[in-house]
Amino acid sequence: MNTITNTFEIKEDFYFSGKKIKIISGAIHYFRVVPEYWRDRLEKLKAMGCNTVETYVPWNMNEPSKGCFNFDKNLDIEKFIKTAQILNFG
Repeated sequence: MNTITNTFEIKEDFYFSGKKIKIISGAIHYFRVVPEYWRDRLEKLKAMGCNTVETYVPWNMNEPSKGCFNFDKNLDIEKFIKTAQILNFG
């Protein structure tokens, strides 16, 4: 049975599974973009040379009141992350 293990190390440089990498990141505030444009914006980020996407979760929008959650439409962080994974961001 073969087990594939990915590792990430920080020495003087970054290494992913033993291979030296350079992290080039761009940011997309997914909740400010309609979901229909997420793939397009991520593809444009890749076209600029980015291999990493940065975002933050606007928790005040996801949980507008204690215990009341909203992950609909442009707040669907899971869908955004899956779209980024399809395009090989991380």
